[in-house]
Amino acid sequence: SVSDDFHTYGFWWVDANTLIFYADGKHAYTLHPSKKFDDRPFRHPLAMTFVCETFDWQPLPTLEELKDESKNTAMVDYVRSYRLVKDTEPN
Repeated sequence: SVSDDFHTYGFWWVDANTLIFYADGKHAYTLHPSKKFDDRPFRHPLAMTFVCETFDWQPLPTLEELKDESKNTAMVDYVRSYRLVKDTEPN
């Protein structure tokens, strides 16, 4: 179970049409949002929001687990955010 150990999750907003997700340092999923309504759906600044979610790389919770107050809560120890900047140093 995910709640039994410490895990790290990462997200790289590569560009307006590419989002890459990581779990415990390994690539988990790459998302290319639909361009049906907007050619560049993620061109605006994003904010961080933390929620309890179920992902397809982890087993689904049972109904009993969803109702269990000791299991249906997420704890976040800390959050780090980075901004990718262009290297100005010569090679």
